[in-house]
Amino acid sequence: MKQILNNTFFRFVIVGGSVATIQLSMVYVFHTIIGMTEIISSVVAFIISVLVNFSFQKFWSFQDLSRDKIKKQFSFFALNAVVNLAINSGIVYFGVHILVLNIYVVQPLALAIIAIFNFFIYKIIFRYNKDVLKDINL
Repeated sequence: MKQILNNTFFRFVIVGGSVATIQLSMVYVFHTIIGMTEIISSVVAFIISVLVNFSFQKFWSFQDLSRDKIKKQFSFFALNAVVNLAINSGIVYFGVHILVLNIYVVQPLALAIIAIFNFFIYKIIFRYNKDVLKDINL
């Protein structure tokens, strides 16, 4: 079990799944219980989930305990999250409206595609190597 928990990809998947569950739960609470609109609920849940995801991915999944680049890392992470949102929307639109597939088939596929790319992007963001961060202007 210790070997599994020491695997960065495994930790990445655990955090991603947990954050997705938290985000969906927050949408439910904000919309159904508190009474926010669907869009406001979704936006607030998205913002909170980006903060939670960043913290757990940085400190637990990728075990980057550095603090000196945290603002720049978070800026890149947040920008990546917004790009992911746009890519996800494009994949879902294409799959549902062009290929005429069920949303429950398309959405997991979109999430899987984005997750694969994110793993490698996060490795760059959280790799505590000043030369690498300098190369991408962080």
